Amino acid sequence: MNLKRDDLLSQLRGMDGHEFEELVADVWEQRGWETTVTTGSGDDGIDVIAEKSGAISEKHVIQAKCYAKSSKIGPSDIRDFNTGIELEGNVDVGIFVTTSSFTSEAKKTAKRVNVKLINGKGLCEIVLALNSQQFLSNYLHTEPTFKR
Repeated sequence: MNLKRDDLLSQLRGMDGHEFEELVADVWEQRGWETTVTTGSGDDGIDVIAEKSGAISEKHVIQAKCYAKSSKIGPSDIRDFNTGIELEGNVDVGIFVTTSSFTSEAKKTAKRVNVKLINGKGLCEIVLALNSQQFLSNYLHTEPTFKR
C-alpha cells in the first residue's frame, strides 16, 4: 500500500485520544526531543511536554486533539490552552496539534497569544517527512509504504 497524506489523516482520525497523544509525543521524540505525555485530569490542557537540552534548552507544551474533519478548533480552545501554558510556566513554545483544522478566529487568537498551530494536513506532512515505516507501523493498522 502506498500511504498518501489523505489516507494517513483518515487513519489518524480513527485513533482514540490517548493513542493520538502518544503518537504526537513520538513524533517529537523522532525529531530529537524528550517527551512526557501528561495524565488526563489536571493537565490544564497540556497533553505533551517536549524538552530539548543543550547550550540553549527549550520546552514545548502541546495540546493534541484527535477530531473529525468537521470538528474545527475555535478561539475558545486556543484561549483555554493559552491559560494552561501560563499556568505551566517556563514554556518556550505552545503548540496546538489537531487532526482537524482551525477556524479563522482561532488562527487570529493563536497569532495574538503566540500559539503555533498544526492542522491535520500539516501533521501528516511532518509524519511522512520522518520517513519511518517502523514508526508508523506502531500506530497504523496496515503496513505503510511512503508516497507523498
